Amino acid sequence: MITDVFSIRYEDTPIWSAFTERDRRFLVQAAKLVTEQLFPRTYSGDSENADASLKTVNDRVATEIGLLHLGQPWIQLSNQWHKRTIADQLSGFMMDTFQDAFSPDLFMKIRISVVELAFRIREEQVAALKESLPARKADLKARFAKTSGGIATTVAQLNKLEAQTQSLNKMFEEAVIELNERMLRAHFPLSYHRGFIQISNDATVAAIVEKPFWALVSAPLWENVAIDMARAVDLRDNNKRDASLYASKALESTLKIISDKKGWTTGHEVGPVNYVNNLVSKNNGRFIEVWEQESLHKLFSDARSPFGHGPGTAPMPSMTPQQASWAIEVSMSWIKSLINRL
Repeated sequence: MITDVFSIRYEDTPIWSAFTERDRRFLVQAAKLVTEQLFPRTYSGDSENADASLKTVNDRVATEIGLLHLGQPWIQLSNQWHKRTIADQLSGFMMDTFQDAFSPDLFMKIRISVVELAFRIREEQVAALKESLPARKADLKARFAKTSGGIATTVAQLNKLEAQTQSLNKMFEEAVIELNERMLRAHFPLSYHRGFIQISNDATVAAIVEKPFWALVSAPLWENVAIDMARAVDLRDNNKRDASLYASKALESTLKIISDKKGWTTGHEVGPVNYVNNLVSKNNGRFIEVWEQESLHKLFSDARSPFGHGPGTAPMPSMTPQQASWAIEVSMSWIKSLINRL
């Protein structure tokens, strides 16, 4: 199984030129965040679940960077060897003393990979719990309906189940907020959202555009929007082509979802322009105004069309990093605006 890890994704993009006291501090904080807040040994009332999750993080990152394991599985105390818990093993790896055998950039990227994957796995687990909540409620009703106490017992158990799910979700959201704040304080140009740590150089844009955008597309309905936008950001960060193409694909998916949700899709649409027209139609109540229609048409024409078609013998189309950032930020802003109108 191939795992997308930060150190491989950004191996050609220098971020750290030196290992500083701020970096050391962050790694201690991140290790505690992963092993004590994301996966504490009281996790879900079963320490084995926490250990299994941390072992998955350990094994997947180790495989991708070409190691058998991260850190030391055994420790010698009083001339005897003792097996370390997976939490201690990962914490030891995260807080290991910087060695000159590694560049500061690679040393930090490998450890950021651990943090990223731990958060991604926990986010997937929390999302699965939320998605399975109706089924788990139905199972509880079936099990307790005929027991002594009947309705009262069932209601109490249902309330407990829902409270536990909400609590886990809140704990994860708070952990994400803390991670992003700690990366900001460490002066890292990074932020976490939807399973990935990505470059975010502009604090103002991050606060006003990126953070609200990722919050809005966290629901399952917008999953494809989030996937394409994450791809756009990765391409931009690594100075690769097609960042604007994937950003516009995310915007097109948003238009399609809204058109479908509102019942405006005719089945004859052949591209994003047709979906824009569905939203501006007077018969559909002018979801967007004519001037907005014109702006969206222009965006797709300039930032999407040149990259969505083969250039033939013409020069290969390209964008500067600044232009790619503009395309991503404008697409994010449009998506935010459109979703907030629903």
